[in-house]
Amino acid sequence: MAEGKYEEAAEIARAQVKNGAHVIDICLADPDRDEKEDMERFIQQVVKKKR
Repeated sequence: MAEGKYEEAAEIARAQVKNGAHVIDICLADPDRDEKEDMERFIQQVVKKKR
């Protein structure tokens, strides 16, 4: 996340779901960053549908 690679991280989460995961444990804790903003941006990337 520190490098802003939200899409790459989201792809890992989507792959886990494709492989049968029912839950994704997302931890973006970093006191040097805006954790709420990071979580919102990441979730948007994870749920984005591919066309």
